[in-house]
Amino acid sequence: GVVSVDWGDVEYNRNAVAQGPADAVTQALLPPGAPCPRTVCPQLTVPELSDTDTVFAYQLGAGLGYEVTDAITVQVGYRMLKSNQLEFTGRSAQAMATATTDMQVHLFEIGVRYRF
Repeated sequence: GVVSVDWGDVEYNRNAVAQGPADAVTQALLPPGAPCPRTVCPQLTVPELSDTDTVFAYQLGAGLGYEVTDAITVQVGYRMLKSNQLEFTGRSAQAMATATTDMQVHLFEIGVRYRF
């Protein structure tokens, strides 16, 4: 099947993500302790990444039920959902950024089913 993942509520400091490596590279080119002029070490930002990605996914599941009475069944189950690699991208005037991740979800279920 297909799964659509929305991670729009995840918050991170985009400036800290970009500025740390940028400062490290430019400071390596300057004498120790020397301030870095903004013309050499400009403020960089990571582009805002897309909130959603839709990819192929599949799930496997199994379960057992025990009939307590004619109307009540107690059941346990397991389901695993796995997707192809998710990719979130963004572009700004200064850079392009991509974040990738795998998704695998394990669900354990316990329930009671009542038949009318």
